[in-house]
Amino acid sequence: MSGIAAANATEAAPFSFLSSGVVPCATPESASGLCRPGGRETFMERWRSVIGYEGLYEVSDLGRVRSLDHVVIRRNGYPQTIRGRIKKTPLVAGYPSLVLHDRGTRSTLYVHHLVVGAFIGPRPPGKEVAHWDGDETNVTLSNLRYATPIENDADKIRHGTRTEGSRNGQARLTDQQVREIRRRSALGERRCDLAEEFGISAVNITNIVHGRIWRCLL
Repeated sequence: MSGIAAANATEAAPFSFLSSGVVPCATPESASGLCRPGGRETFMERWRSVIGYEGLYEVSDLGRVRSLDHVVIRRNGYPQTIRGRIKKTPLVAGYPSLVLHDRGTRSTLYVHHLVVGAFIGPRPPGKEVAHWDGDETNVTLSNLRYATPIENDADKIRHGTRTEGSRNGQARLTDQQVREIRRRSALGERRCDLAEEFGISAVNITNIVHGRIWRCLL
């Protein structure tokens, strides 16, 4: 085969988006939506099957999710091919998420769970997904790992993202009230009386006094 014929044959060869496993980044400009910032031209976005949805969805190490081509049977009995596409991942509780479909069932899943499941493996007992940089929207593989709750909590303290004390939207007491409870308990006031006055349980009063909760004010 001549050089010209070989070149033409190469140009004619089709590239399969869904079966290749990678998306080539030709240049930083054309790959701005695919490559990490500052990534080299040779970087490839890796794709793997979403655990539990093999053959239906894939997730990449950049935190993108796509559906795959599949065939459905229409009401008239004829098959219809549904083309795969990149899925939108709106934020739910601050985390990118999406709804996956499988045989009529719908499940809302977090993208960071899909990434670590596909590229790192099943979650070990007693561990959870942690973000290295503290940014819950950064779901690239390089930013995710499995960590213990203590390790993850330490990350949040280091990043300044842990909602402690009255900054927690679920808090029923103010910082001043917590200090008052500890002061009056130390003076001998009964915890059941404090619980009635401040509208919380005696167990919570005990936890506050012993520093099991509201540790930030110790």
